[in-house]
Amino acid sequence: MPATKAELKALLNDACALAESLKPELGRVTKEKDGLEGELEELSEKLKCNEDQFSGENAEDDGAFPLWLCRLDRIASLYKWSEGEELVQFELLLTGMAERLYELLLASDQGSYKDTTEAL
Repeated sequence: MPATKAELKALLNDACALAESLKPELGRVTKEKDGLEGELEELSEKLKCNEDQFSGENAEDDGAFPLWLCRLDRIASLYKWSEGEELVQFELLLTGMAERLYELLLASDQGSYKDTTEAL
């Protein structure tokens, strides 16, 4: 049975609502990722400047080496977690669905309802 115009509109509204609900999470993940990239860059620069601190007999005297390792490990794990590729792909999928549904609704308004339901 072909979808009715009301069903198409309801589906479009659901897709738009879901896409809107993802925006804050996507923004948070993006902001966290940007922050982590900056922190990782800063740590890399400090490591380059203090390379001699990590070699020789006094490498662990002040506890700096384990601290840097812990920070780099934490940043690496958070960075991998926060890449958000799945979330970005999901949002793109929903946006594409919403755009396609909108096109179908426009087509149904212009009298080509049969084409609209067949496209679904």
